[in-house]
Amino acid sequence: MMNQWLKYNKEPEDQVTVFMGKTAFYRQRRIKESLGSVNTTIAEFSCLLDPGMIEQDFALLYPSRSNKLYQRWEKVARKVILYSQQLNWREVLGMQNTKIDDLTKEDTKNLAFSLLAIIFRSGRSGKGRKGHNSANDSVNCFIDVQPVVFDIDQYVKTLKATETPQPFVVCRGSRITPSQTYIIIEGNALPQQSLMKAIDVCFKAIYIFTLNINQCVRLHGSFCRL
Repeated sequence: MMNQWLKYNKEPEDQVTVFMGKTAFYRQRRIKESLGSVNTTIAEFSCLLDPGMIEQDFALLYPSRSNKLYQRWEKVARKVILYSQQLNWREVLGMQNTKIDDLTKEDTKNLAFSLLAIIFRSGRSGKGRKGHNSANDSVNCFIDVQPVVFDIDQYVKTLKATETPQPFVVCRGSRITPSQTYIIIEGNALPQQSLMKAIDVCFKAIYIFTLNINQCVRLHGSFCRL
């Protein structure tokens, strides 16, 4: 009864939240056993794309891991920044004039996410290794930076699933100080409050929708241990 109600109702929001919480375990079984594709899942459980619903499902299904990224990332980010000093990350990211000491705490945490891709890429490179992404491709495979002024709806329409595996994060304007962030799931752009929030929800969506993900995103997720 609650699932049927959720198919046809988006309001009142508090009722949607309650019913979504009560049906989380049923929904996860259904996704794993029957649905097969993200589009089918979204068609049956469209409320999953509403603000806060992916996070709520994740918190109910994996309560001990719900806030792990927020709890540990500041400390981990400092180590990532320190390790990356031996790499040529400024040129890769187009941040040649950036001084770490001038960055805010939030900027440092944001920068560390992009540096992970460069660290993973450098660790897997070597003579004779073909078919690996370039450093730029590795950086952009999970966090794509677009101009401040761009049409997000048109952007998602041009995406090709085979060339741009989803989910991933889009930033407006800047990699470390974005004016807006989104996560992209099957052609849906979901606005988020910050880069940290976007990455957190993106990782959680991978679990909730039981998605197959590319190697770059898998390495990010494994490192962050969500």
